Amino acid sequence: MGSISKEHNLGTDGRQLHDHCLSSANTSGMDLRKLKDYHHRIFVNRSLGLEKIKCFGFDMDYTLAMYRSPDYEELGFELLLDRLVSIGYPHEILEYKYDPNFPTRGLVFDSLYGNLLKVDANGNVLVCTHGFRFLKGAEIWIKYPNKFIQRDDTKRYHILNTLFNLSETYLYACLVDFFTDCPRYVNYDTGYRHGNLFMSYKSMFQDVREAMDYMHDSGVLKEKTLQDLNKYVLKDERIHLLLNRLREVGKVFLATNSDYKYTNAIMSYLFDDGIEDKVVCSKTRLKKHSKMLNTMNIYSTDQKFGHTFSFKDFSVFS
Repeated sequence: MGSISKEHNLGTDGRQLHDHCLSSANTSGMDLRKLKDYHHRIFVNRSLGLEKIKCFGFDMDYTLAMYRSPDYEELGFELLLDRLVSIGYPHEILEYKYDPNFPTRGLVFDSLYGNLLKVDANGNVLVCTHGFRFLKGAEIWIKYPNKFIQRDDTKRYHILNTLFNLSETYLYACLVDFFTDCPRYVNYDTGYRHGNLFMSYKSMFQDVREAMDYMHDSGVLKEKTLQDLNKYVLKDERIHLLLNRLREVGKVFLATNSDYKYTNAIMSYLFDDGIEDKVVCSKTRLKKHSKMLNTMNIYSTDQKFGHTFSFKDFSVFS
């Protein structure tokens, strides 16, 4: 099984850029010890005067709280499989195991043909897979004339660009792979048939999306996470240093749409050295500031901020 992120090597990625810097430094006689690994360097595309910023806000998931990969994606993948089986999908899909080498962020799922696509900013198709089979150039041209898609056709093409989407991305490949190879099903360009039942790839996409919503809204993912925080949540001691430095020049707050119980548990785990002295999460203040954030109407949809947690020593609300 290959990696869709490695099948196409167009352009300069971070590692190539790092190697290029090292090569240039070598020829110019620069001391290589002065060059940090690219993982520890900051790349910016505009300047920002931080001295003018007086308030710093943080999300929790994948910002202050980093989830361990691939353990967290594997957990989400297993919960998605369980949910699909509970609504009628074949039990055989439970045999699939999460492979972190296959999915990557930013892929596009084509809900018409069931393909995963890697496209550039202009909509040119770079890589195309149907399940785990990589389509060749001629096959891609048949499905996508000129190897091009309309990225703004959001009813057909769905961009999977968050870390939460990694398990979902791999699940699409597994489902297509299963229904393509299983002899009980007759395959068509836009789906598969079993007896009198025809399931389109669009319906499959909707089922997976509903399973994703269930996993998050029911709290089952949060519950499993809280059962083994050390396995799923990365504790980074640098967070303390970051927040204290920001506190010296401004106010800091946390805004999250996670519920109070889960957020309090995660933040307590991250700040377990004297958390009681550092975090105030009173329900009165919580409701007050949640209401204030809701009235800001930051999102264009109906989604609103859920809760805000005030840091006593570095809080915008203190």
